[in-house]
Amino acid sequence: MSVNPVCPLCESENESISHLFFQCSVSASVWNKLLQWLGQRRQAKAWEEELTLAVNHHNGNSATSTIYRMALTCCIYYMWQERNQIVFQGKRREISNLVKRIIQDVYFRGCLKVKLTNYLMMLNYYPS
Repeated sequence: MSVNPVCPLCESENESISHLFFQCSVSASVWNKLLQWLGQRRQAKAWEEELTLAVNHHNGNSATSTIYRMALTCCIYYMWQERNQIVFQGKRREISNLVKRIIQDVYFRGCLKVKLTNYLMMLNYYPS
């Protein structure tokens, strides 16, 4: 079985962890929209930089840090799921639908934790 080295999301660069998270134009677009939803005024960074930010700046128990980590892990999970769906089923979702799904997942999972509810109420859980 031969494996295509090209990223199935953007179809323009060779696939690697660094590319898939978040140098790929598709995953970067999704993460940028999530950062905007979270009120972060920055663009997606490289994989290693995003992990460093999560560990060094969003490592506390505050609602902001917890929601940020939830958004990052959900984004990684859904981007990997999207990649596999394209590779194995030939199906591709619209970026806007993917972003909505991630936001709703973060929102509803976060609402299970009482300490996050007030912060989540300030965020739009069904973006247009």
